Amino acid sequence: MIYLVVILILAIIGLIIYIARIHREIYNISKQLEIKQEGSHIQLMAQVHTKPFDTLYHQLEIMLDEYQQKQMTFMYAEEQLKMTIQNMAHDLRTPLTSSMGYMHMLKECHDDAKKQRYLDISIERMEELKRLLEELFLYTKLISKSYVLECEKITIYPILTKILFSFYHLFEKNNQEPTLQFQDESMECIINQEAIERILRNLINNALLHGIGDLIIIQDHDKLIFKNTIKKGEQPDIDHIFDRFYKADQSRSHSSSGLGLAIVKELMEKMGGAVKADIEENSFIIILIFNNKSLNKNG
Repeated sequence: MIYLVVILILAIIGLIIYIARIHREIYNISKQLEIKQEGSHIQLMAQVHTKPFDTLYHQLEIMLDEYQQKQMTFMYAEEQLKMTIQNMAHDLRTPLTSSMGYMHMLKECHDDAKKQRYLDISIERMEELKRLLEELFLYTKLISKSYVLECEKITIYPILTKILFSFYHLFEKNNQEPTLQFQDESMECIINQEAIERILRNLINNALLHGIGDLIIIQDHDKLIFKNTIKKGEQPDIDHIFDRFYKADQSRSHSSSGLGLAIVKELMEKMGGAVKADIEENSFIIILIFNNKSLNKNG
């Protein structure tokens, strides 16, 4: 009988010790979690090594890593949103303020010739504002995962020549002349016509704004290569050239949303293709890579 009592007492003592260890380990977990919540990157350390506790610590580490990753993503997105709003406000305010200024001058002017000039400039600034808003609206659509482009087999050469011709007066004004080097003018791509027209306009406009000398457009199998000489002091950052609101020269007076090449990238990827940028000596190069796998497969 005495032996049974002793055994029972020892069992109770052992159980109390075990419960105390469990309680201490729960307290240990709580303290470590408090430290982690304050921003520490310590790894959770177990003092009681049992299978349930090891599993618990492992699951907590996974959950905390996921939480911290989501927090970082949220903070980055919040910072990007702030920058986006700041850039939008600046880019939209410039032509709007200019147009309003000329409208005030128009109101107070009594010279018909000057009034017409002020009106023309004001309209031009509002057209710039309209273009900036359209680019911003297009970009917000493109970054949506639900936005899909319907693609079909299209010959790209006639589209390119038509768009180049629409820039004729600007090439003439800048004393520039585009050069086409096509291996095959009947080259077909699986693309969306409206999207490729926007891409080509953006790239040609970019070359006119930031380039000097001749623009060379080369077709190399399933690639289109745009090559132009860079203006002095405007060497772009290749790592960020396709970032939204990126501008090689922030001090330029012309209105630019900084979305032109970002839109090119989004449109190419929506069509299953890709775009790359490079610099060779003093030449800036944009390479459009079309996804023609289904085209080649079908012959």
